[in-house]
Amino acid sequence: MNKLKLILLASTLLFCIRTINAQIPINDPGWILQPVGTSGGSEEFNSPSLDFVNKWHNQYPWGDYSGGAEIVYPANLISTGTSLKIKSDTLIPSVYPRYNPRFNTDPSGNVTIAYQGGTLQSRKLGGNDVYKFGYVEIEAKYPTGYWSLWPAFWLWSQECSPIFYDEIDICENGAPDTYDGHNMGTNVHIYSSGSCPDFPITNKGLSITGLPLLSTTWHKYAVEWAPDRIIWYFDDVPVRTLYDPTGVAIPQQAMAVILNFAVDPYWAYLPADFNNTTYFPNYPNHGDHGPTSFPQYFEINYLHYYKLNTDCGTALTICTPATDYSSRAVKQSITTGGSCSPTFNPSTPSSSYSLRATNYILLDVGTTIAPTGTGYIAVETMACPQ
Repeated sequence: MNKLKLILLASTLLFCIRTINAQIPINDPGWILQPVGTSGGSEEFNSPSLDFVNKWHNQYPWGDYSGGAEIVYPANLISTGTSLKIKSDTLIPSVYPRYNPRFNTDPSGNVTIAYQGGTLQSRKLGGNDVYKFGYVEIEAKYPTGYWSLWPAFWLWSQECSPIFYDEIDICENGAPDTYDGHNMGTNVHIYSSGSCPDFPITNKGLSITGLPLLSTTWHKYAVEWAPDRIIWYFDDVPVRTLYDPTGVAIPQQAMAVILNFAVDPYWAYLPADFNNTTYFPNYPNHGDHGPTSFPQYFEINYLHYYKLNTDCGTALTICTPATDYSSRAVKQSITTGGSCSPTFNPSTPSSSYSLRATNYILLDVGTTIAPTGTGYIAVETMACPQ
């Protein structure tokens, strides 16, 4: 059983909400940025082209139709050399008959599409998705002001044997969220029961409201994902936490990263013969919150993926914090003091300490914690990160 031992002598320990905030990668050397150029890694979007051979797909996992009112055009993934722009636009011609068996079982075999969008999905490695737990973040400008726009940053995986469906919506904005321009749409979908691929799922959606306008400047959108929790962040500040020690409500499978720009058929102006009767039986419908001016852009500055540094087989004794714990890795156990007198002086967030171990953390006699500024000490017992 994991245990946490704290014995303090002549010291002050700070535990407050800002310690949670400060334990994100920008302030915590325990998080290791996964390298650019590999499947399951980060992406700076600073190249004039994307790697569609080893790292990315330009479609959804199931094809080029989202189930919305748009079809994927690879040309709508625009690399500027400093960022990625995903474009949404009207189609020329204005309607596009398209059949996709995952979303439409209409005997006519057609779905009439009125718009175009774009999708970037991470490739599998060895047949498997590769983003599993850690900290996933983008810096982006989300379009705002229109009900029909549906830009999203999310994690997704589905298999039919065994049957499961997992999805974490880090920031999926559509309809009122996009229209308002100050909201961040979050959600988690977990397989419930039924037959694959169309089976019931649980939904835990929540819109984070009252944020700065999302379209005018760059903002950060992130999740910290562990087997027992998901924490959503906006501009490095935690805005939502979903915690389940059983892990039932938390995705446990590796997933793909998806960045896409769809058009929401519930709100968009649609042609009179829009006929996806399976998912939208009340259409044709021309919507009442538009028309949206096109083209529109969802712009992403970078995608960063971090995983915790691990050394879970080592029992560590810290006498000189700066050298003995320079790796900031998750250890089997951590003991400070006892036979020596370590002094922790976290003067800034970047010089702070997050002590993480799988078995226990002991702050023994002789340990001094002397914060002189905005720093902190945080301790956490946890399973060894995957």
